Amino acid sequence: MSDSWRRVALASSLEDVDSTVGEIISRVQAGDQAALAELYDRYADTLLALAYRILRDRAEAEDVLLEVLERAWREADRFDPERGSVRVWLTVMVRSRALDLLRVRRRRERVAAEAARSGDEGVGFRGTAGDASELEDLRRHVVTALQELPPAQREAIELAYYGGLSQSEIAARLSLPLGTVKTRMRDGLQKLRVVLRPIHAGQAL
Repeated sequence: MSDSWRRVALASSLEDVDSTVGEIISRVQAGDQAALAELYDRYADTLLALAYRILRDRAEAEDVLLEVLERAWREADRFDPERGSVRVWLTVMVRSRALDLLRVRRRRERVAAEAARSGDEGVGFRGTAGDASELEDLRRHVVTALQELPPAQREAIELAYYGGLSQSEIAARLSLPLGTVKTRMRDGLQKLRVVLRPIHAGQAL
């Protein structure tokens, strides 16, 4: 455990010395919804502020807070006071979820930027009134093309572009060598290009 983690845990555990916190989490574990509301009242402001500092988006931060509280409700039995206070438990979940969303957002921005560059080269859309319909058609074609890939290639690509994971993170998630993940993604993307090339050619006409 790092020094910074120890300081957070110590400060939080001192705050949670109040026996009411233990009572609240025990009631949550017993399925008491009123206890979950009390947990919200006690920690919502702090957790929301943390999520907002990471995401810089109020709506996304609120979504993270609600997701974490829902998870706390579902997984209350997994709370272990020996590993830290209730505040630390919730804070770690909020930080982890907010960082996940931030990675997904950045990955989507990169994909959008790549798509925009492709459009500048004559493969994309031209800003006509039918753009929304054409984009939806393209999305359906992409989904269909993904389903035609071998499962291993499709899984790697979906984890990257929908899950927001880097290739290293995918390798860790799937317990595979990084080179294997890179090969699967390269081969899968090559097959997607072949499948989608006639569609792009039709749009460019």
